[in-house]
Amino acid sequence: MKINIGCGLRNFGNEWLHVDGGDYDHIDTKDILIKEFDKAEILLKKSLGHYPMFHTTLASMGELYFSTDDMKRSRDYYERAVRVNPFNPFAHIRLMAVYEKLGLTEEKELQAELFGYID
Repeated sequence: MKINIGCGLRNFGNEWLHVDGGDYDHIDTKDILIKEFDKAEILLKKSLGHYPMFHTTLASMGELYFSTDDMKRSRDYYERAVRVNPFNPFAHIRLMAVYEKLGLTEEKELQAELFGYID
């Protein structure tokens, strides 16, 4: 599976420009699935350098850190992903799992309530 990190037209002031992330247009999620975490982290960070508010890349960073059991960093990226796109159910579900692993019961319950509003 490939993740599109946000190529296309972007509005900069009064003009539309074509934005092309070059080699970073697509991040292959197999890098995470086959545990090439260092490679995936490098590509995802480069992507965020171009598009720091792209919710899919933020969620992918959250998943990378979740997969490496770095719950504090995973929490940071999933929280950012949910702020940017509150309608992504996967980010909410994973964030609840992160809160559970961190023992943050109140945050998990609040996240579950917020997730309930998505339909």
